[in-house]
Formats: sequence, structure tokens, C-alpha cells
Amino acid sequence: MPLETERLSLRPHRADDWAVVAAYANHPDLLRYRPDDVRSPEQMQAHLQHLVEVQQREPRTSYHFAVILETNQRLIGWCGLVIKDRERQIAELGYDLDRPYWGLGYMTEAARAVVGCEFTTLNLHRIFAECHPANAASMRIMQKLGTIYEGHLRENVWVKGNWWDTIIYAILEHEWQARTCSTNTHRK
Repeated sequence: MPLETERLSLRPHRADDWAVVAAYANHPDLLRYRPDDVRSPEQMQAHLQHLVEVQQREPRTSYHFAVILETNQRLIGWCGLVIKDRERQIAELGYDLDRPYWGLGYMTEAARAVVGCEFTTLNLHRIFAECHPANAASMRIMQKLGTIYEGHLRENVWVKGNWWDTIIYAILEHEWQARTCSTNTHRK
């Protein structure tokens, strides 16, 4: 299920995306706030193959999209959801963006499309996202989406040999709908 925005197209990952994903995902600026380390070409190929395979599983629990810049058809990142609790209709939002495209609004645009689509098609009740407290850019994306700050969990994850804190933001389906209706009313 591809998605389109004003400047982007979002499509399911393909196995041959691995080299482009490896080039941006292994950048030190991106890895600073990620739980994973640099991945070898073989590890990245296996990761992309896994993303392709989970798209075919039923029931599906992972909805990852390659983010493609419309002007040049370049893959610049990914954005997606993982179903954390199907019964309670809860999903977690995640994303990464190639460093040269930071600060241009692309990830907010991609995340807005994914959240809006998945609230509708998956009948979700709640979407949340977590990030490291020092990751101000990620927090800005979440705020622009209209998610609500829910808390700061202290040393709740073990990452790269250290305890990390996480910040949690979330939005409920009725909050998303009210925000969407309000935004559309103001545009008319």
C-alpha cells in the first residue's frame, strides 16, 4: 500500500534497498540515538530481507515504508509502525532520515501520512513513539504530529552498554481526528 504526500512517496521496502539504507543508517549522527551499531553489508541485506518478509505475514504487525523524494526518486529514509498490542489497538511509530535531509520537514510529512493512513486502515486506538531525551529533532517531529508528551522513563532500556532514558509521546485516534478536522477547516 504506497502512500503519497506533497513531496514524497512512501512504498514498502524492497530487498534491493539495502545499500542505500546502509549508507544513511550507518552514519554516526543517526546512530547516536539508535539502539543498534554499524551494520555490515550482510547484516543490512538480512535486515531488509526481513522487512520484506514481514510485509507478507498474516496477521501483519509491521508497516515500514521507504521514504522516496519525489523530485529525484531518491530513497531518503523510512517511516513506519509496529503493532505492539493488536487487541488494544496500539502501535509504535518509528523513523530514520538520511542526514542531508534533516530539518526540511520531510520526516514530519512522512510520519503524518503514515499515522493518518494507519489510524484509518488498521483501526488503531493509540500510536506512541519513544526517543532519547537528547534527540530534540525527533521530539519536534512528534510535537508537530500533535502527539502528547506522556513522560520521561529513567534508565529503562539497556543500549550499547549503558542505561538510556526514553521520552514517550502518544496520540489517540480521536485526538488525531480532531486535529485533522481542525487543520482541514483552517485550510479552507
